[in-house]
Amino acid sequence: MVHDFVIGNSAKLLLQNLDADKLLNQFGKYGRYQLFVYAMVSINFYIFSYLTTIISLIGEFPEDKCSTNLTVINANLTNTTDKYISLADEFGINCESSGILDHANGVFMIGNFMAAPFSTYLADRYGRRLTFLIPLWIIIFLTIACAFSPTFIWFLIFRFLSGACGAAVMVVGFVITVEAVAGSFRSIQALLNALIWVFGIFSVGILHHYYIKNWRYLYLFIAFPGLISIVYYKVFPESLHWLIANKKTEEIRKYIIKSSKMNKTHINLNICRTEQIIENGVVVDCLEEKTEETLKTPPKRNFFDLFRRPSFTFHLTLNCYIFIVLNFLYWALTLYSVDLHKNKMVGFFLSAVVEIPAGIISMILLMICGRRTVTVISLTGQAISLGLTIFTPRGFIFRDISSFLEFFDFRGFVFRIFKKFF
Repeated sequence: MVHDFVIGNSAKLLLQNLDADKLLNQFGKYGRYQLFVYAMVSINFYIFSYLTTIISLIGEFPEDKCSTNLTVINANLTNTTDKYISLADEFGINCESSGILDHANGVFMIGNFMAAPFSTYLADRYGRRLTFLIPLWIIIFLTIACAFSPTFIWFLIFRFLSGACGAAVMVVGFVITVEAVAGSFRSIQALLNALIWVFGIFSVGILHHYYIKNWRYLYLFIAFPGLISIVYYKVFPESLHWLIANKKTEEIRKYIIKSSKMNKTHINLNICRTEQIIENGVVVDCLEEKTEETLKTPPKRNFFDLFRRPSFTFHLTLNCYIFIVLNFLYWALTLYSVDLHKNKMVGFFLSAVVEIPAGIISMILLMICGRRTVTVISLTGQAISLGLTIFTPRGFIFRDISSFLEFFDFRGFVFRIFKKFF
């Protein structure tokens, strides 16, 4: 087991030139401390799926409210039997202005779009820990603020800010989950992340359908479990990959000691060294004596460094394009899942169920196939399924067949697989 030790130049050099993946492998595929960190992060992903899909239910405008054929008696009967209070009911949105309900998801996604680039930059610059925790705490506060919004405009403002913080929670959180565990565990993440995502969708669907009949209470419900994250400030560590990349020797030492203690394991740091290190573009031996100048933190990278290597720029552009396509299809199907079946809750829950086989299949294939092969097959399957949907007949059967094809359109499958490239 690793005990406290004095940081001299040789020990500092060893810590600064550790290979994070080799060190994590030393703690094991199911290292307790690593899984503890993974669980703290991934459990919060359900907040994002809950907040994203909730609008499909509370933001729906019933078509029968715009019917001119209803008698006064029927209208009164509807008012007494339909006890659910939606956004439209609360804020006095009528038939003519019902289109503004779509803005609730629109501003959320715009917030995502605007915040994602900054969150990744800040995570690289200042560390994953606070870049994840601060937006997580803010989104809990904003969720409460949304539930108590006095007007629809204020609701949209809080939704926009929630989307911005949600981008940091999801993007930075996903990076942390990958960096927190051994490489052999990462294929299992596809299934675990899918189950957590489904849990968020099922939670809002079940609560809406069976228990909570007021949109404010439904929105507020998500905030209370998130309050547990306040204790993260004391127990949540910085990413080991980030610490090594930025040569934070004291923090690396503390991480190793804490992890070794919780995992009750002995590790050999000498076999966790990088094979080579690069200084000013020159490959040097890891054991070579270094001066004090060498031990200094390397200069920070910037955005333009992404375009210095043509091959990397090409793959980055390709990945971005495919991600745009995937997100367009994924969210279009998810947010309009209530329209995929004549019973809106069937379509809504089917949208969640599709994630489970997607996670299982992706986990298995990632273990036996290359990522590129699996991704190509998945994208092809998605294109075929969506193409078949176009040729399905209209009417009630159209909705049923569309729901069936949606189950096999590989949307969640492709999404889970493709994230492995990052």
